[in-house]
Amino acid sequence: MQELRILNASEQVAEYLKDQLLRGELGRKMPGGARLARELGVGRMTVEVALSLLEKAGVVVPQGAGKRRKIDLGGLKEIPSLSVGILLYAPSDSMIHYNVELQNSLMRAGHSATFLPETLVDIKMKTSRLARLVNEHRAEAWIVASGSQGVLEWFASQDLPVFAVAGRRRGVGIAGT
Repeated sequence: MQELRILNASEQVAEYLKDQLLRGELGRKMPGGARLARELGVGRMTVEVALSLLEKAGVVVPQGAGKRRKIDLGGLKEIPSLSVGILLYAPSDSMIHYNVELQNSLMRAGHSATFLPETLVDIKMKTSRLARLVNEHRAEAWIVASGSQGVLEWFASQDLPVFAVAGRRRGVGIAGT
């Protein structure tokens, strides 16, 4: 199940405006803050923060004081979502806060992120079992937690995007931390 994300008023306005932009309902320039606040029935500061969020996202471009922001639909291009398989060290690791936050962050970014039903401990770090597991789950990208050198070398030899979190990656050509 995807995590419920509660938006504050400014984030809600930014999402609403982004939807309006995608539908082409706002033209080439963003209406002014006072007009938007009046039309949406929210405070001017709420709109200004929402517009600032859209600027940071690259959706609107400021044109200077007193001028309407330019709309840049290039900032709205969708990032393709990925199916990410998260291979944990042990079964209890799915409850560790940073692993849960990793999964939630990936899902908030629009990706599907799944903890695999088996862990490295379950498969005893054996690459033959690892190959079966990876083949069964067919994720487009992988995150491996606390992998042995053999496991990480196996992943490095595959044509798969993979990121190692901890583990024995010294000397292994794999991205990680």
